[in-house]
Amino acid sequence: MTAYTRTEHLRHELASQIRNGTLKPGNRIMSETRLAEEYQVSRGTVRRALEQLKKAELIETRMGSGSYVAFNGGSMSGPDGWTSASLRSGAPTTTELLSIVLVDRPSSLEGESECERFYKIARRRLFRSAPVSYEVSYLPAIPALCGVIERAGVLSTVPF
Repeated sequence: MTAYTRTEHLRHELASQIRNGTLKPGNRIMSETRLAEEYQVSRGTVRRALEQLKKAELIETRMGSGSYVAFNGGSMSGPDGWTSASLRSGAPTTTELLSIVLVDRPSSLEGESECERFYKIARRRLFRSAPVSYEVSYLPAIPALCGVIERAGVLSTVPF
């Protein structure tokens, strides 16, 4: 049997609760004082355990507010992207459309497309109402897409 320090034991206990879903993304972790009482350890032990969880990206701290379960260490990249990753975590993200602007082909797309005009789409992703990413995409302004965007009435006149 492996011997744990009190810090390792507390870190392991909290990490297990995060990984098994007892503590969900966005949940506030009890205060240092309360954790110290609950696990019968010093506040220094609690601080060290929380710092290790923060380094492992399992929690995040908010000044004056406390520690919160992060996105559960789940990768949000890959073929399934943000939506599937956030659904797996139990707390889906939302997308906020900031702008759609018709622009000339960006220099970064030279040689990638024959289209001269593109739709520049700016959006941000929110996780529990907190912004977690800002994304810009370019879609070729092909006739079929132009009609869809015009009918939706989402075309901006000012670039974001």
